[in-house]
Amino acid sequence: MNQSQGYVVLATFGFSFILVFSTLLKDTGVSSFEQLFFRLGFGFLILLFIMTLRRKLHFTRRKNVPFFAAIGLTYALFTLSGLSAIAFGTPIPVAVALVYTQPIFTAAISRLTRKEKVSAAKTAVILLSIVGALLVSDIPTANPQIHLGIVFPILAGFFYAVYLWLKRQATPLEEYTPYQVLFNTFMFAVPFLVLFWLVLRNFFNENPLFVGMITLDSYQLILLFLFALFSTVLPYGLLNYVKVEEVSPTTEGLLLLGDPLLHTIWGTLLFGQYISEMQYVGAALILVSAALNLKTGTKRVSKANYKTIGLQVGQLQGVSKHFGHLPLYFCKAAASKSTLTTFAKEANQARTSANSSRNAFSPPFFIASPNSPTSSTNQLNVPTAPRLESR
Repeated sequence: MNQSQGYVVLATFGFSFILVFSTLLKDTGVSSFEQLFFRLGFGFLILLFIMTLRRKLHFTRRKNVPFFAAIGLTYALFTLSGLSAIAFGTPIPVAVALVYTQPIFTAAISRLTRKEKVSAAKTAVILLSIVGALLVSDIPTANPQIHLGIVFPILAGFFYAVYLWLKRQATPLEEYTPYQVLFNTFMFAVPFLVLFWLVLRNFFNENPLFVGMITLDSYQLILLFLFALFSTVLPYGLLNYVKVEEVSPTTEGLLLLGDPLLHTIWGTLLFGQYISEMQYVGAALILVSAALNLKTGTKRVSKANYKTIGLQVGQLQGVSKHFGHLPLYFCKAAASKSTLTTFAKEANQARTSANSSRNAFSPPFFIASPNSPTSSTNQLNVPTAPRLESR
């Protein structure tokens, strides 16, 4: 395991405690709204301190406000939905499995927006995920009733798919550092969260674990701070140091599958949340479908994609002197400016395809940073070459 893979593993470990912190806080009487408010608030303050210390804090440009507002709104919706599943009594293994139905919605959105055709293989993967969702939901067939504890994690998967779709529509992330992107996301998510609370408290006042607000003691504040630090800022920070050339999309996706697996283990070991055998089978089917979705997506980006560029490494000797910031394996020979431009265009298109497959599979509550291997801003930065759209 190389250093970048180690960073992904550590980040996955941090993310795997999201619903653990949520359950611990729920058991002390902290509602999902209050959990998310303080998670975002503490995360915002930690990031503010880091960026001020490093003198990298910049105000959001006016032209990018609508983009970050949309991202903040969607982020608030899917994280609130995920945490609310715990407030309505859904076991961690069931909640995290249902959130991972996100590829179903991603495929549907891609089909509706005509960005991607749904192949027979992808259709089979979607059906497998649907079967898994039905099993893990444990909905009785005689008298089927779908309660909010099942609806919320499915909504989290849907809003996460919308979040990914939004990030593929614009490129302002290229203008900001990874921490600034996260900072802006939290800054715009908090006002939307407060607005949701003002509206929903009138309809769910009978469930204080969903919309209630209490005076917090020192133990609860410590848990909330650790929630923001250990399962938010630190994992995202580690992913900023991952090098693209050290982690392939498939390897990254398989490593990130440790998130739902660890969530299931923590739910069982720490809270005794045992579920039925059929529910475990359903959770396994969802995870298998997520892995297959990742695999079928990355098949589009293989060595063949780069061979179609029509350039061999040997044709680019001497380029590193002028384009030293290019990956080493693209900097070993000389080529004309027009040839290099053509190469950059086609290589960037191949990279876009790779990142599209990564967009279809990311851990819940995850925000890609421009420097992380899941972000399309890690591109061939050649003058005159078109810029990739940000994830």
